[in-house]
Amino acid sequence: MKIIERNIFFKYLLILIKDRVLFKNFVKYRCILLLIVSLISIQFISNCTIISQEDKKSPEVTILNPKNSMTITQPVKIIAEARDNREVTKVSFLIDDQVIGEDIEAPYELKWDVAFWADGNIHKIKVIAADASMNIGESETVSVTVSNDAEVLPVIKSPKNNSLIRSKSKIPLKWNPQEGAIDYAIAVATDKEFTNVVFSIITSKPSTITSPMKKGSTTGKLLHEIVMECGDPLVNIIHLQLVVLIHQHS
Repeated sequence: MKIIERNIFFKYLLILIKDRVLFKNFVKYRCILLLIVSLISIQFISNCTIISQEDKKSPEVTILNPKNSMTITQPVKIIAEARDNREVTKVSFLIDDQVIGEDIEAPYELKWDVAFWADGNIHKIKVIAADASMNIGESETVSVTVSNDAEVLPVIKSPKNNSLIRSKSKIPLKWNPQEGAIDYAIAVATDKEFTNVVFSIITSKPSTITSPMKKGSTTGKLLHEIVMECGDPLVNIIHLQLVVLIHQHS
């Protein structure tokens, strides 16, 4: 009901309530009663019209790339087309029913860093779109195989493999970042089975080995293995045996 209509409604309703001779002067007030009834009817019809115009149509979504049954060996761009009778507000990209990213503007695209899924198995891609009325539309599932060859390991820049360590100085850990990774778990041990870990850290950027490593004997050398695991936001893991350090008694 518009503001002016409400004001008229309450104004005359107040008059009717306060006037004790309402029923004695029905003819006098019948025009006012008819006006009130008309306003109520108009408001009822208006509400029915608004309800009938509510958006109940879901967006339509289609995955344009990659194609079904493809074998993927490198990062790929997932491209989707989403249409709605009003407006698409968000598009979500899912791999194996897990959301890996979103887009809010056309063209709807997401780069998929497949290294974390490089297991030679089939993985399912789905795209979901939502509109302003929270209607949800889903694409058909696209199944792709992610080749083992798609795994890309971080490139270690420091320390170098088979480095000879003589000093007690801190040893820098540097690597080229893994695309899609958010953190790196690093451990240093004196055995390949990693039962004797002498240093460990979880970090998102290049770090430093701060714990002093055991020395070898005066005549021998002690090997240290360094291992790294890097993870993405979905806790997918890439495992990498990095380098061997040879620590010699100085």
